[in-house]
Amino acid sequence: MAAAQKSGTAEGEGRPDQFGLTTPFIFESTSTPAQVLEAFRNFYGPTMNAFEAAANAGRADDLHRELETLFVSQNQSANPATTTIPATYLQVAVAVS
Repeated sequence: MAAAQKSGTAEGEGRPDQFGLTTPFIFESTSTPAQVLEAFRNFYGPTMNAFEAAANAGRADDLHRELETLFVSQNQSANPATTTIPATYLQVAVAVS
């Protein structure tokens, strides 16, 4: 079930023209966490950009190692050959006038 969240400033004042909605999402795949990471690396824009930036800084191997550790540690599948990772999706809406 989604939960509405009021936006705010650092001082905690809400803004009536913004709101966020969080929704739980279970990412499931019949691939291993390492295979899922490779798919993200090759086909998911934000991950592709992160690897490009890391490669430019000579740190692509470090990023790969850290993400693979994260994917494996967050995998809740009872079968290590598949991937089940819970996540939260945040949808933000802003009224523009």
